[in-house]
Order: sequence, then C-alpha cells, then structure tokens
Amino acid sequence: MKGLLRIPLYGVLIIVCTVSLQRFLRVYNARSAREAARFDLEQWEKKWTDHGTPPAAESATNAPAAASTNAVADAGATNSPSSTPGATNAPAAAPAATPATDHLGLYGGVGVFSILALAILGAYDISRYLGQRAHQFIASEDGDGNQDAEYEEAERLWANGDHLGAVHVLREYLKRHPRRVHAHFRIAEIYEKDLHNPLAAALEHEEILKFKLEPERWGWAAIHLCNLYYHLNQEQKAEALLNRIVSEFGHTQAARKARKRLGLPEDGEAEEEAPEEPAVTEGGVQLPRGFRPKK
Repeated sequence: MKGLLRIPLYGVLIIVCTVSLQRFLRVYNARSAREAARFDLEQWEKKWTDHGTPPAAESATNAPAAASTNAVADAGATNSPSSTPGATNAPAAAPAATPATDHLGLYGGVGVFSILALAILGAYDISRYLGQRAHQFIASEDGDGNQDAEYEEAERLWANGDHLGAVHVLREYLKRHPRRVHAHFRIAEIYEKDLHNPLAAALEHEEILKFKLEPERWGWAAIHLCNLYYHLNQEQKAEALLNRIVSEFGHTQAARKARKRLGLPEDGEAEEEAPEEPAVTEGGVQLPRGFRPKK
C-alpha cells in the first residue's frame, strides 16, 4: 500500500476507534447505573418485606441514591406515586430493563477491531521503515548506497583525467568513512586500469579483504588479488590465497575457480574408474571376468 493511501487510512481508523470506544463507555456506564439502581431497589424492597411496614427511622432523604429520579430517568422509567401508605421513603418505580438496542457488543467489537487494525498497520510500517534503514546502512557499507558530494567530486576528477587527484579525494573520504569499502574498490580500479600500477592495486585489495564481506564477494575479490599476484610474479602468495579461499569459502563459485587453478577435484566429483580388465578368450570363446585359460 502506498504511503499516500496509508495516511487517510490511519485517520479513519483513529476516528472509528475513538467514536466506538466513547459510545461503548457511555452505554456501559448507563447499563452499570441501571444495574446499580435495580440492586438498590431490591435491597429496599427486601428491607420493607422484613419489617412489614416502612422503617420509621428512615426518611425520604435516606432512600437509595440509585433509586433517585435521575437514575430512573436514565433507565427510561417514569416515577409513579405508591399506593401503599408510608411508601414515600421508597423508590417510586423500578428501573426499566436494559434496552436490547444499546449495541454495547457492537461498539466494543468495532473498537477492538480498529485497535487491532491500527496495531497491524503500525507494526508493518515500523518494520518496513527499520528494514529500509538497515538495507541503506548495509548498502552504504558495501558501496551501493547513496554517494555524497565528496565521492562524486572524486569521480569528476577521474572523468577529467586527474586520476591521482581522484585517489587523493577518495583517501580523504575514507578517513571520514573508514567502512565504505566501495571507495577501496574504486581506488584499486584506478591504480590498476588508469595508473597501470598493479602493486598499488594489490595492496588496496589486501585492505579490502580485511573487511567482513559476503562470502561470494570476498572470494571474488581474493581471486582478483590472486591475478594481481601472478602478474607481479608472486606465485606463493597467490597459491596461499587460493588455498584460503578453498578452505574458508569452499561453497562459493570463487572456491570452484580456486580449485580449478590449484588443480584440485571438485567436491563430490566421482573418482575415475579403474580401467576394465581386458577380456580373456580360450579357443575363441570369451571367458567370464576373473577366469583364466587352462595351461
């Protein structure tokens, strides 16, 4: 879902959640008031029944608060005078039954649903945002992130033929961003292809291999360094690095290349079958394998 569509969706969910919860609380409080009024009325009637006559000590002001006109009016009932003498101290009428259309469950369900929808949508957006930030951080570490003006200045100098100036700017860039391995790759490329200095390119690739790269990327960087070693007549370093690729990153395509360079068989490669024993014949008849003709 696009960001522009999620903004009004958030607004609708918040409004629905607020309205439904407010109505739920209003209906719940009204129902609680009715239940309290009903309970107080039952207690008053029980006291009346136990005494047989209205208690003399009770006054009109001592009548249950829940049976007041406000409580009864909230329940939707109408007070009527009692026909029993001395009944002025009791509630005038019982509170009406709970309306069947107060929609308490409906408001509660809508409120819970809107809260869950907000939680799911918010969790999705937060996880997506954190994932994008993590991807940008990893990309910037590996050289695929946004390049700032300083890096672009180095590219401008390179395009104008000032290769050493580009290397100098990239060195300054690495001082402020020491983990930007893509700058090391760019320096090595300039040394090798533009300045024709394989030794400096090899030294830069040695710095690259100190970073914790993905296995496949590290392996191919090491293969490139091996090519530079061979170009510099440093066969021992090249073979040592090839063996390291095989031992530490044997599952990569770079390791397959290294095994081929070292003349090692591929993992799981079937051993060569022994040559079959030539067939033996006696009197023009071929004997079964393992039999010898009689002497």
